[in-house]
Amino acid sequence: MDLPGWWSRRRCVVLQLGVLAICAALILAWAGGTSRLAVSIDENCAVLGTDFLRHYYPTIANLEPDRVWYYPPTIAILLTPLAWLPAGPANSVWLALQLVLLAVWAIVPPHLVPGRRPWLHVGYTVATAVSIPILQNLVWGQVSLALAVAGLFAFVFLGRRPLLAGVTLGLASAAKVYPLVWLAWPAVRLSFRAVGAATVTVVATAGLLPILVLGRAGTVEFYRTVGAHLSHSLSTWIPTNNGPQYLPAVIGRLTGAPQGVGLVALSWILAAALAALLVRIRSDESADRDLRAFAVVGGLFAFVVRTSWLHYFVHLPIAWLVLGYGLLTTRRMDRVVVAVLLAISVALGSLPWQAIVAAGFAGRYAALGWLAWANLAALTGIAWLVLRPTEARRL
Repeated sequence: MDLPGWWSRRRCVVLQLGVLAICAALILAWAGGTSRLAVSIDENCAVLGTDFLRHYYPTIANLEPDRVWYYPPTIAILLTPLAWLPAGPANSVWLALQLVLLAVWAIVPPHLVPGRRPWLHVGYTVATAVSIPILQNLVWGQVSLALAVAGLFAFVFLGRRPLLAGVTLGLASAAKVYPLVWLAWPAVRLSFRAVGAATVTVVATAGLLPILVLGRAGTVEFYRTVGAHLSHSLSTWIPTNNGPQYLPAVIGRLTGAPQGVGLVALSWILAAALAALLVRIRSDESADRDLRAFAVVGGLFAFVVRTSWLHYFVHLPIAWLVLGYGLLTTRRMDRVVVAVLLAISVALGSLPWQAIVAAGFAGRYAALGWLAWANLAALTGIAWLVLRPTEARRL
């Protein structure tokens, strides 16, 4: 049932914080303490913040791309103050920021939809706390969650503050390129001010800012080195790596078939179907329209981005929230279908599944593409909600 007025929001937040703390304690107990948390989540992750220490910090400190840095220099320049600290303390600051972002992601989104149902808020917080992408982002010290927070903020404020939303999306895109896909939503909504602001921001932060800091020759050399590293990786170790949840790669690993034209074409057909779904969402009058759009655009990554690592899927909890909210507005068989797809997606995308089915090994979990299938199940559920709309009951 709904909780009343002001008491509801305050108490819900406190309840969610308590549940999040309990989940954290249980995960730490399962891992055997903080010293074993990283390696328990992913056997290839030696310590918390492994990617930050190996790749981010050296690039930030030297303003020269590490061998697996495939992005513009923007984020390295913006994070330069972290290089004023030694690597260890800088990693601690980065970890603290990650924990704040995790708490925001685990608590705030349910409050963006009307109706305060304790089970929806608590269920979302638990699912977020044990979701594989969120935990992967945390232990590796990646930026995917920070970008997702920025992206969701932009989606929610697009209608009211298009320039602010565009600048935010532009910054995210300049940081890691693949958030350019998020610009599909303002484009579909014909928000030219947002698209224009994003374009200007990308040019300014990925082009002009590096020139000011690195000089023209330094900027050209940075991008040349990044291009060479990316080309080498895509032609050597990435196609045979078990980590990417890029759909052709997942199917190829399961069937033993090469990632040929057929699999790539299938993936792009599904991406086109999601783009069409996004157009359909534009005319949607549901209260969670922006969340639906964010989940769909986030789900596109697995069909078009070859380096779709596990932490790229931090949008999944939002997709689960959309499906959970959909249970409040659907009836009979539609509710059953949505509930089943939600259960499948949450199960496949959470830590208990990795611990039980993959014996705790992230490599084995990733190799079978469980996160890709969780993403596909969630997208199917959202498509069901969009294409079979049910008159919403009063929440």
